[in-house]
Amino acid sequence: MKKLLTFLVAIVAIPVYAANAAPLGMEIGVATLAQVKQQIGNKTKLVDAGVNKFTGGRMLVSNGLGLDVEGLSTITLIFDTKEKLAGVLMQLPKGSGLGDMKNGSFQKTLTTLSGKYKLVEKRVPFVGDAYAKLRKLCKTPPAVCLM
Repeated sequence: MKKLLTFLVAIVAIPVYAANAAPLGMEIGVATLAQVKQQIGNKTKLVDAGVNKFTGGRMLVSNGLGLDVEGLSTITLIFDTKEKLAGVLMQLPKGSGLGDMKNGSFQKTLTTLSGKYKLVEKRVPFVGDAYAKLRKLCKTPPAVCLM
């Protein structure tokens, strides 16, 4: 079974403050289900994955082919009850060998995303799956910017 790395780009967004968080060009809290289906659905096949238990909105899943994200094996797009994009989960396969966590897809993707998002949690165990959680860079007072 393929072990996967999960990058949690965003979970919940407040539309007013989501101006910079736009994974794959889709702005969190602003992009609608219809826009995502049109723009991302033209590049890769999107499949309905049910309702998200946290947001109450629909989820779409894809294998990521056609999105030009190196190593992407699964992408899940999460919406809220108003059909606004609330989060994006990206899964990347582990590379082979012990150097993967330092030089492989996990580190390359984390480095790329760290330029646009703030790293809030990172787990890289000696054995097992690595995990990183990133949030939008906040230019307003922290109490106002909840993402």
